[in-house]
Amino acid sequence: MLKGYFIIPAFFCFCLTLSASALTSTTSNISVPARLAQNTFDPQIEDNGFLEEDDGSLTGDEFTTTEQESEPASETQEPAPTGTKHSFTKDNGRQQLGPSRKIFDWERHSNQSLVPHPFAEKGLVRINRDRHYFYRVELSEQRHAASLRFGKFSPENLENPDQAGQVSGSFEQNYDQTENPMVLFDYEWQYWRSPIGKVGVKAGTGVYLAQGNGHFVSSTNSGLVPRELFTFVAFPISAGAIYRMHLGKDKQLFVPYAEGGGSMFAFAELRDDDKPPKFGASPALYFGGGLAIDLTYFDYLSRVQLDREYGINAVYLNLEYRNVIALNQKFDFSADLMNAGFTLEF
Repeated sequence: MLKGYFIIPAFFCFCLTLSASALTSTTSNISVPARLAQNTFDPQIEDNGFLEEDDGSLTGDEFTTTEQESEPASETQEPAPTGTKHSFTKDNGRQQLGPSRKIFDWERHSNQSLVPHPFAEKGLVRINRDRHYFYRVELSEQRHAASLRFGKFSPENLENPDQAGQVSGSFEQNYDQTENPMVLFDYEWQYWRSPIGKVGVKAGTGVYLAQGNGHFVSSTNSGLVPRELFTFVAFPISAGAIYRMHLGKDKQLFVPYAEGGGSMFAFAELRDDDKPPKFGASPALYFGGGLAIDLTYFDYLSRVQLDREYGINAVYLNLEYRNVIALNQKFDFSADLMNAGFTLEF
């Protein structure tokens, strides 16, 4: 009777040992280029922006061995299969080895110590120590760009046509609060791409605001400051072409560019008394150039994240000089405009 108590635990331990030996397998070096030294792969892949999500094809014991070593026989005295995916079924409370399928043909690489990873075709390039799978991500096609810039605008030649040539009629004399920056917004369609750069068309607008108290026309009150407050608002509407010296398809840290086109300055003069506002428009030409600095050049992960989440291929810091040449001497908006801002390519 005492022997029976030892037989049952011993038989149970024997079954556990036999099952564990059937599941154990060896590995060989696999490189994609990384060497893999684990006999199983993580059942789930973390998504850290650059990592792709698991599509369900990675499960435990998916990859087992590349060396056909003999393993302990199962309860049916048949050798356990290698290089296969195992599945188990229960029969009368006992685990039995079920059907299996090959997921990698090791026979084609029997004489090789390093073989391509099965997921290399899907873009797998590296597996780190934490079993994070790194895949190569293709960025979306880039055809457009948008810019937001701020600059100092000073129309020194602008004056009141009724007082042309007089000091009191100049823009600076009537508007002493002219330090407000001009805000410019442009949108580009980059239709032509070549190994020597990108050429596109662009359209843009902006806003400029200045305030002042004006001046008295009569000589009696010439030394006094009027109480009225004048507000001058200008909206430059432009269209033109731009060339960006982006050589090849690779990322480039510094991208010089040049642009030119025509502008229409629509403006209005508002006042806080009962008199009505005045409106006008004046055509002009503009030429400019600058330097775009790629802020995502050194951080590939942020570039991939921006493209995946928002479709943005690159973010640039712009430093630009623009020269405005008036075509109407009555309202002369000629000026040098130094501006800086950001450009998004998508």
